[in-house]
Amino acid sequence: MQKSIAVCLLAAMLVTTFGPAVSLAQTSTATTGLQQAPSGGNTAAAPNVQVKWEMFGPYATTLAGAETAVLDDNLTADYAQFAAPGTYNSYKNFSVCAVVTDPDGAANMDDIASYVYYPTNIYTGANHPVDRLGCGTQVGAKCEMTKLTSEQSVDLFCNRLKDHNANLPTFYEGFSYDSLCDANGGLKKGTDFVYCCDHSLYYEDPASNDYLVKVVAHDIQQHFDIAQNAFTYISTPAVEVDFNQLNYAYDGTGDTLTGVLTQSWKTVNGDSAWDKAATSPFWVGTNNTGRNQATIRNVGNERAAIGITQDDMGFGKTGTTWNIRYNARIGNTGAWYTTTPGYYEPNQSVTLARALDLSDKDEMDFSVWVKEYPVQYIGDLAHQYIGNMWLSAGVAAPLACTGTNIISQR
Repeated sequence: MQKSIAVCLLAAMLVTTFGPAVSLAQTSTATTGLQQAPSGGNTAAAPNVQVKWEMFGPYATTLAGAETAVLDDNLTADYAQFAAPGTYNSYKNFSVCAVVTDPDGAANMDDIASYVYYPTNIYTGANHPVDRLGCGTQVGAKCEMTKLTSEQSVDLFCNRLKDHNANLPTFYEGFSYDSLCDANGGLKKGTDFVYCCDHSLYYEDPASNDYLVKVVAHDIQQHFDIAQNAFTYISTPAVEVDFNQLNYAYDGTGDTLTGVLTQSWKTVNGDSAWDKAATSPFWVGTNNTGRNQATIRNVGNERAAIGITQDDMGFGKTGTTWNIRYNARIGNTGAWYTTTPGYYEPNQSVTLARALDLSDKDEMDFSVWVKEYPVQYIGDLAHQYIGNMWLSAGVAAPLACTGTNIISQR
């Protein structure tokens, strides 16, 4: 955790003239200059950010809620820990707060603002907007912090944090709960105040313990103080699909029922259009509302490694050999599962070759190979083979910032 103090001094102008006095009718030359003057200010008179923290937002909701409410997603870990929502197009709202004082009084404060920055080592990907590419750039805009009343300041810091969420804050220069909250502390005396501002992370912003937060406090003389710490966006891998059934018996686009021949790979292709119906069933294949091809999208805050497992749909084995094999891939140009022997068998859990980038959406293609049908059903075209597929989201390595030409703003 780092903190820095600096002083900016106002400028007083000095004007000097040289040579004899001149009349207005004549042309003359004057030399002008200026130098910085202290304007009564010095380092000791700078505002002071004594402690800062992040918590669930908006802060107005926290102030209106139960005093015992938990204010982050991991009460036992130091400093703020936020879990991503894990749902499409959603946000995680949080607030940045700080206790700030000024030796010349709160009325001398001019501007207190908070800034949040992405981790320096994660690139979100080309499918993200240019203002959310990560690599140490700023998350959103500068946020002007609001001064709470003295009563609200005491309630939030000395009650809700001190008594129920004590490990959230980062303290600076020897300050503590006792020094701020006892009878002679600045919050109880009304010389120090809490300032807060609301921020948010998008569902697809990357998981990391290195989201840098800065609070910058200026007074009217432009003395300033900067305090910084970091919070964690907890790893939350998650994907969703727009289908709940897969029928290999249809053709590659799901229009025509063709069946599955033996000793030949049969593929059912997906697409990148999100077609999830409001009512079930929503098939890969066809249903009463028309064709729907399989689509998957990443709704977590990690690049998603897609795991897949399928049962044998009742085909069983001949001797020790399964009578059915499977394959799958992400994207119509992506690699199929190629680990030896080049397919996966029933009850085998595998990870597909391609990971889904943050907020990525693409088709899923599925393929099946039947060695032979169970003897009791040979020629029985009406018999249905029913089974289950399980999809999961694991964590794939993030994209690196190297070579992106994105300049960190931290």
